[in-house]
Amino acid sequence: MLLNDGLSANPLPSELISVNCAEASLPGASLLTHELNDDFSGVTERHAYRRSYDDRADFTFYVDRDYKILLLFNRGLTILREKGKVQ
Repeated sequence: MLLNDGLSANPLPSELISVNCAEASLPGASLLTHELNDDFSGVTERHAYRRSYDDRADFTFYVDRDYKILLLFNRGLTILREKGKVQ
């Protein structure tokens, strides 16, 4: 039986599942600074006052020829979204 996303209702065997990440950009942190000019003659000072965190992570994956891994991943996201809905 095929579901509307093109995958069968039976899960894929784990031997056939391979997720290969080509690129990853992980969140990082940086320091926010305040600049003090001429507190001492000709000197510019920078003082850190807060740590700032990125809120974005980007990943690029390779998929198989039939896009089955992508369809499986999308099905998992759909399941997670549906479980998060208040009924």
